[in-house]
Amino acid sequence: MIDRVLHRGLRPDSLGVDKAYGSGEFLAWLLARDIHPHIPVIDRHRQTGGHFTRDDFHFLPAENVFVCPTGQRLRYRGLSRPTQMYVYCSTPTQCRGCPQKPRCTPSTTRRVTVHWHEPARQIVRTLAGTPAYARSQRARQLMEGLFSELKQQMRLRKVRLRRRWNVAEQFHLAATAQNLKRLVGFLAHGQSTAAPSSA
Repeated sequence: MIDRVLHRGLRPDSLGVDKAYGSGEFLAWLLARDIHPHIPVIDRHRQTGGHFTRDDFHFLPAENVFVCPTGQRLRYRGLSRPTQMYVYCSTPTQCRGCPQKPRCTPSTTRRVTVHWHEPARQIVRTLAGTPAYARSQRARQLMEGLFSELKQQMRLRKVRLRRRWNVAEQFHLAATAQNLKRLVGFLAHGQSTAAPSSA
């Protein structure tokens, strides 16, 4: 959809969608096209079952190693292509007898992973605190509320007709019904606020 919009000469400044689209690969794809992702980042690095998180480890870029809270170095071990992660791991000798091991890991070694697109993910995390991000999320909630109304209240879970023009006509009628509902509410609200002043 974005490619089609860009092909038509439109340049969106931002994109606001739900967390299902918050993968590092997609966030990096948007940033490469100068589109600000107003998307919650999919992030599970804190889900360690109460053990140390990656934030408890200190990264040394010059040596490409993580240092654990007791000073042991977790060296780079390679790529995990299915999860798109860089993997850093300790050795059994390093973890054996460590006083912090019960708080660190139940395994014989400790692994720390970093996403391939971590720089893009970090940029999107910083965007999450901006006023533009808040406005985008509010607008997304309003639009999703309309789709939810179509599906839940107006029973438009699936189209009854085939071919694109028939489907478009069905959605136009549904949107017209939604607008009429809002028009009735708007007029009723206007009458209720005007009534006291006319008395």
